[in-house]
Amino acid sequence: VFVLGSQYFKNLRLNRTILEEYKKGDSTILMPSLAKDEVKQLVVKLVGQEIASDRVVEVCMSKSQGHPLYLRYILNQISEAKNTGTFDDIPTYNGDIEAYYANIIPCIKTNAGMRRFLGLLSRIIGDINYDFIQEWNTNEQVLLDFNNTLRHLFVKNQEARSLSFFHNSFRQYLLNETAKDAFDDAYSEEQNREHYKELANYTLNSK
Repeated sequence: VFVLGSQYFKNLRLNRTILEEYKKGDSTILMPSLAKDEVKQLVVKLVGQEIASDRVVEVCMSKSQGHPLYLRYILNQISEAKNTGTFDDIPTYNGDIEAYYANIIPCIKTNAGMRRFLGLLSRIIGDINYDFIQEWNTNEQVLLDFNNTLRHLFVKNQEARSLSFFHNSFRQYLLNETAKDAFDDAYSEEQNREHYKELANYTLNSK
């Protein structure tokens, strides 16, 4: 038995047989939202009993609506900040994880440097070494903005000095968004290939 997990199926370029099977619905497993006691267990496990007050659990439940991935993103932010002061800036989950991604990276539409940086990151599968990232000659402001707004969407390995995407849905979202033409916002296979070419050149010349 093979279980194919995904937040969504659009833009994944699935095999037609798999896509048709998904459309039938008979083989689809929908994961229910987490109950409040399950949310509390996860909050305690990930941020510690000392932070997991009744208020924090209530806000996590309200903000995430019990959505497992969204809840993890909230807890990642709390862990990054080492406090719960970030709650006011976290929007309530509206049933669309892509809407959340679009909301937190509007800079991808206005900042060419960030678009390029995320375009390179999203085309690497697995761990991304810090030293390799430094070889991309990325503008310092882009790196600061990334650290301040997007780091909770990634898993950091300080010992190995690397990071990776926390969830593949964000990587898939970026693959599509960073390949859009800056002029008419339409998907451009040429733009997609340009990102891969640039990444290939960095890999070839990496120290």
